[in-house]
Amino acid sequence: MRADGSGAVLRTTREDLGLSQRKLATIAELHPTHIFLLERERREPSLDTLVRIDRALGTMPGELVAEYVRRKP
Repeated sequence: MRADGSGAVLRTTREDLGLSQRKLATIAELHPTHIFLLERERREPSLDTLVRIDRALGTMPGELVAEYVRRKP
């Protein structure tokens, strides 16, 4: 996985908040494997998944996407 990819943004944000993959999945009402696959960029999130994750992280919808765009060279 690329260090600047969308999965890295998710992982960094999650870790900065002190959340495990399992805890984030529980809060977002997703399966932990889904979080694992998203962080490794093996799965593309749906809009519903992005909204669930943003809510679970306490960010506004679209903030993760905006952060990803800011990091892209």
